Amino acid sequence: MNLYELFSLFWRDNGYRAFSKTETILYFYLLNMANSARWQMPFTGYTERISADLQTTKQNIVKARAGLQQRGLISFTAGTGKENPPLYTIIDRTSQLSVPLSENLSVKMSVPLSPINIKDKNRNNNIITVR
Repeated sequence: MNLYELFSLFWRDNGYRAFSKTETILYFYLLNMANSARWQMPFTGYTERISADLQTTKQNIVKARAGLQQRGLISFTAGTGKENPPLYTIIDRTSQLSVPLSENLSVKMSVPLSPINIKDKNRNNNIITVR
């Protein structure tokens, strides 16, 4: 996973439809946790600890993680108590985007360009065709 591409994709998505403040801080908190876990997925995260660290309520964390999952940034399995904490996985969307974008770009660029007319910058101001 490329951390910088994950950042970039997050902010691009935020430009289309803004994330809530809690979704934003939770996502970057989870990225930090994933990095600390050396990107071994899934990793555990106690909701009480996360809510204390982020200074928000448990209900806000639960709502934010559901929003992040719905938008395809994370997946999680809810915990069942102290012995079974929630499990989080960061979704690597960077690899999913690179191939389709490259293929679409190749298709679009294979269309021949039509000639365009531009004004010559000489003193005659003649129109020339560029191919």
